Amino acid sequence: MKSIHRNPETAGIGLRLAHLAEMVATRSSVAWLESHPENFLSNPHAAELLSELSAHYAISLHTVGISVGRLSIHRRNYQKSLTEALLVKFPATAWLMGSAFVRQAAERFVCERPPTAPCIAEYGAEFLARQ
Repeated sequence: MKSIHRNPETAGIGLRLAHLAEMVATRSSVAWLESHPENFLSNPHAAELLSELSAHYAISLHTVGISVGRLSIHRRNYQKSLTEALLVKFPATAWLMGSAFVRQAAERFVCERPPTAPCIAEYGAEFLARQ
């Protein structure tokens, strides 16, 4: 009897951003991966992990209407989310230094130091050390 936890070698799976690090770590026994590229384009670390997976799996990418103009929207939204995460993480710094100054520093930090882990809660530990 086959295990219900093992995928057949010929099956593929849909790769979601939330499962990316696990796929890199475990190398699940699937034949191919399917994903939406817009999930990875505005996240440099995720794009690196997807590239790493491409050495081990066939990857099928499809989109739901992406264009060059939409890429910049994704990037801006992603950078804004990271900036807001830093401001939430360091409210006392904004209170002491002034929110406009800390926002500018956070925006610069986000551009210079994109995340290296997929979890936004882990981002920015070195933010204050660089200012």
